Amino acid sequence: MEKKRLDLEKLWFGVYIWDCNTDKPKCINLFGSIRVLYSVACWVLMNDKQRRRINSQLGFCFGDTRARVEYEMLVSDLSDNPNRNIEKMDVWTLYVAPNEGLLLDMVNHVTKASARRVKKKYARR
Repeated sequence: MEKKRLDLEKLWFGVYIWDCNTDKPKCINLFGSIRVLYSVACWVLMNDKQRRRINSQLGFCFGDTRARVEYEMLVSDLSDNPNRNIEKMDVWTLYVAPNEGLLLDMVNHVTKASARRVKKKYARR
């Protein structure tokens, strides 16, 4: 049974980020990022020869979520210990890499028509 084709503009993958304006966590759509949408649209519209030149489909489509300030947060344990371990994590580490199979499955089922619409819409920016 063939999997249903997906509209790129309707894809949704929720991730939590820290909103510095409200000082609270908020859930955003990973596919709400213009950089991610445009990269996925470019991937879908590439031919096989172009795709073979790229080392990582995941990196090509979602690489902009790595180490970008708007996609980073501090993660630590809940203790009051002043020497506790605090680590800076990004959306790539927390959400993209662990969900590689699901995200690539979504990308690989995007329709070319929806990818063309996204590419045309954001090429004007």
